[in-house]
Amino acid sequence: MDKLDFLNKYRDNVELVSINDVDSFITNEWKNVFKEETQNKRVKNTISIWKKHCEKELRNTINYLSEHLIDVSLIKTSYGISVIYELIMMDGSIDYYAVSYTHLRAHETRHDLVCRLLLEKKKKKRKNSRRRRKTRKTITKRKET
Repeated sequence: MDKLDFLNKYRDNVELVSINDVDSFITNEWKNVFKEETQNKRVKNTISIWKKHCEKELRNTINYLSEHLIDVSLIKTSYGISVIYELIMMDGSIDYYAVSYTHLRAHETRHDLVCRLLLEKKKKKRKNSRRRRKTRKTITKRKET
């Protein structure tokens, strides 16, 4: 299954785009990644961006990408522009992960404030969900006794 077939299973109207199609709002740092002709250079430049902006916080992710990332490309969907990370898995299969360009830019802001706020919001939702499950279990146990 090729990249577009795979991505179209999860998102509508996916199309691969070149840097020339979205040049106006992408930073020079990312432009340089997508202007590279070879996969190896795109991967190397992507890893260096990650290291520059979030080496301490995301060192495990960066190590994983260093070992498994084989290419990056841009897609356009109804939600906007995303970067597709193409990873080779332990069994030799290929997986694709889409990360919105907005999310990547959030990591470039001072102290990753935007991304941290999003993560905190997600953690809060999980915590509240766990509380509700725990409460339901307690209520069920009380009814049983």
